[in-house]
Order: sequence, then structure tokens, then C-alpha cells
Amino acid sequence: MTMDKPFEEFNKLMEEASRPTHEFNRIMEDVSKAQKIMEEASRTMRDFNKLMEEASKTRKIIEETGEVREIIEKVRKVSEGLNNHLVPPIREMLKEGENVSKLLKELSNHYENIRRLLHHSDDFSVA
Repeated sequence: MTMDKPFEEFNKLMEEASRPTHEFNRIMEDVSKAQKIMEEASRTMRDFNKLMEEASKTRKIIEETGEVREIIEKVRKVSEGLNNHLVPPIREMLKEGENVSKLLKELSNHYENIRRLLHHSDDFSVA
């Protein structure tokens, strides 16, 4: 039994000597886990920053869309105003044009009748 005692002591010493190595390995595992967490956090921040950039672009588009809507509304109002002010006189001019066209047609018919009468008047002798 005396032979086993030195080996037991040796084994205890070896076990105690390996404790710092085990502790170091455990710490290194924790460091590795921490690095993985940091990498994931970094990816998450990059994704978040991309989302914020897209949100900023979307906000700008919404603002520009609002400006475009305002412009469209102004154009619509101007168009309505022009329609209200220009269309009635144009309609009136078109009606007058139709009347003038009818008068010209009548005048053309009268002219044609007069021309025929003058042409046939040679057939009649004035005595």
C-alpha cells in the first residue's frame, strides 16, 4: 500500500495541475461563445442599419409622393378653372361658327341661284 500512496499523491498533484488548464479551456469556451454573440450582434446591427436606410428612403418617397399629390391637386384646380373660364366661351364660339357656317351655306345657295338666273337670263329677251 505504500506504493499506491505516492501514485495517489502524484494523481492529486496532476489533477491540481490540470485545473488551471481546465479553467483556461472553460474561459476560452466562454470567450468563443462571446465572440459568436458579438458576431451575431454585428450582423443584427448591419441588418438594422439597412432597415433604417430603407425606412429613410421610404420616408423620402412618401414625402415626394405627398408633394406630387399636392402638385396634381393644384393642376386639377387650374384645369377646372380653365375649363370653367374657357370652355363656355369656346362653346359659344362653336355655336356662332355653326351659325356662320349655316349663313355661308345659305349665301352660297343664293349665289348659286343668282348665277343660274343670270346664266339663263340670256335666254330671255328684254323688250
